[in-house]
Amino acid sequence: MAGEGRYTTDYSDDGFKLYQKLPEKVLLVVIGIQRELTEDPRRYPQRMTRLGDKEDIYMYQHPNPNLQITYRINETERCITFVHFGLANFRMMETLFISYSHKDEDWLVKVKTFLSNLEQQGMVRFLDDTQLQAGEKWRPQIDALLESARAAILLVSQDFLASNFIHDTELPALLKAAEKEGKKIFWMHIKPSTVFNAYPQITEFQSPQKDPRTALSLLSDPQQQAELVEISRKLSDAVIVH
Repeated sequence: MAGEGRYTTDYSDDGFKLYQKLPEKVLLVVIGIQRELTEDPRRYPQRMTRLGDKEDIYMYQHPNPNLQITYRINETERCITFVHFGLANFRMMETLFISYSHKDEDWLVKVKTFLSNLEQQGMVRFLDDTQLQAGEKWRPQIDALLESARAAILLVSQDFLASNFIHDTELPALLKAAEKEGKKIFWMHIKPSTVFNAYPQITEFQSPQKDPRTALSLLSDPQQQAELVEISRKLSDAVIVH
């Protein structure tokens, strides 16, 4: 096989995105593995699991670090296409602050339910004012949450826009951090509001909704659930940086 020359390499769209997010130290290991696989894509049979019946798709399991690489072999073109990279037990350090009106607490619960998979996998830690310690001064705690979060999501409704605390404290702090520190800000339109009429400082930020002009509360329950599933996926891609 060596006499026939190395295999060329390619990536699926998703595979390349995951490749770009690998931590630097892991990336060096991956590059070494790829170099060996281009010489012989089946050189480690004890570490390989075949995934496809019709296509030569394999998952390579690296022992240390605990890394999984999925790739497709095209023998005709002598090309290896990398489609997935997975790093087991790797904890993300991202924290995401959720800003909401207390009148919309039911939506806070609903949104966190659909985002819980990100937290359970150790990808994101969600912060909101339900985590304030009773008996302690709340303003320093809020300031600490806002400062520690690497990203934020705004649950926008008319009650959110009418909240003096959000308008005077939370939103200015987040907007300043976005401008000065590059903090990522996302927003979701959970109930009909005047956000598009008078709040360009909010609507200029990215929304993971398919159409934020249509508030989530206007959708049927199945439509809401489907939208929240998609929002979870988009936030995972946008927020998590290895």
